[in-house]
Amino acid sequence: MKKIFWIATAVFSGIYIFIPEPTDLIPILGWLDEATAFTIFMYALKQLGVNIPSFFKKKENKTSDKIITID
Repeated sequence: MKKIFWIATAVFSGIYIFIPEPTDLIPILGWLDEATAFTIFMYALKQLGVNIPSFFKKKENKTSDKIITID
């Protein structure tokens, strides 16, 4: 039942992001509802197990752990 809830939440918030409204013409204040819908959309995807990579996350370098010695 929870999975159906999160699927419906993701669908409705995803659709809401693309519906234009008259308040969208007001900068910043008109965009807050879309920002909230996007946050809910991303959280719903997380609850469904969809892995969205973070572009702001520091990438780990796996080769830095190896020490190369020349004899």
